[in-house]
Amino acid sequence: FKQSAWAEIPRTDRGITSLRKKLAKELYEHTRSNLPGVLEDIETNLDNRQDELNRLGLARSSTQEMRSFLLQIASEFQRLTRDGISGSYSDAFFSHIAEPRNRLRADLKGYYLAFEYTMASKGHEVSIQRQDDKDSSEARMPASVANFLATHPLNPAPKTPRKMDLKEMNTLLEKFAAQSIGRELPGVCNSELVVKLFQWQAQPWETIARAHIQGVTAVAKNFIEALVIQTVGGNDTHSTAELILAEFVDPFFE
Repeated sequence: FKQSAWAEIPRTDRGITSLRKKLAKELYEHTRSNLPGVLEDIETNLDNRQDELNRLGLARSSTQEMRSFLLQIASEFQRLTRDGISGSYSDAFFSHIAEPRNRLRADLKGYYLAFEYTMASKGHEVSIQRQDDKDSSEARMPASVANFLATHPLNPAPKTPRKMDLKEMNTLLEKFAAQSIGRELPGVCNSELVVKLFQWQAQPWETIARAHIQGVTAVAKNFIEALVIQTVGGNDTHSTAELILAEFVDPFFE
């Protein structure tokens, strides 16, 4: 160290003793600079674990404690269900207005409005076009319905009615009348013709109704499933949530 290029190293930095002191100082400075972040991580993890512990509820080692736990679940479930049905979305379960979740009444109302519009615009086999018709019913879809159907498409999707003018319709009705001649007097239509025509024109009703029922059922089921998980809690209680869903929720909706 005295005769080579290493001679430039200060004497205070030479030797194991000096190295030990310098490394200790570096470790101290490194620890001090990172300690606030470590403490913050520890506090955050402690808060998260405490929240999880609170969601687990009281101990459930005895039958009575298990019943009390289920009673607490039922009470919270009933409260949030009542809020969801009435449209009171103040609880965190329903999330923020910018990203709403689990808003049962709003979703059901959306399906009802979509059902009303769909029945009016596509609830018939044939759409009779008049000369004074300028805009189709599709162009008059309310913005609220359009926004809802963009995220909740109907399944099965109803088909668009076949367009027909009055002349074509009269020709078709004359054909139906001729094919339905029975024992009635000349110039009088078969009494069953009106019923058959109504059934023919109303064929899309079943598809629209089934799509509505399936949509409403899916919304209700998703709400209940999310609510069970919310009230029961996660982590070690996931088996309890799965059992409740399997024993009560799934059979009900099935």
